[in-house]
Amino acid sequence: MTLYLVVLIILLISGSLMLAVANGEPRTFIGHRTPASTRTPLTWRYANRIAGWVTITASVAAIGIGFLLRDSIEARRSLAALIAVAAVVVVNLIVTETALQKQFDAEGNRRNRPNLGP
Repeated sequence: MTLYLVVLIILLISGSLMLAVANGEPRTFIGHRTPASTRTPLTWRYANRIAGWVTITASVAAIGIGFLLRDSIEARRSLAALIAVAAVVVVNLIVTETALQKQFDAEGNRRNRPNLGP
């Protein structure tokens, strides 16, 4: 269980770092760095805010699942840690990139939002 927790705590820290770099310049060493997220400072901030919160939320969920399944995880701790990391990374990529596509066009400009009233 220790390896599992250490890996997920590292992911929690990385999620916090993404939130911290969200207000910085694109293409720094840390952050959600994809072609869509580095187009403009606005897409960088948006992507890293989402990626940071998704990483933190998914890591906390994985820690909770780990405590519920701690007996079975202990026997296969390396595999469990690998699966947890893969799940957090995949969920993070899907959620963040989908949100970027919905909010921004190919040049990084915010899409027009429908007018919902006065």
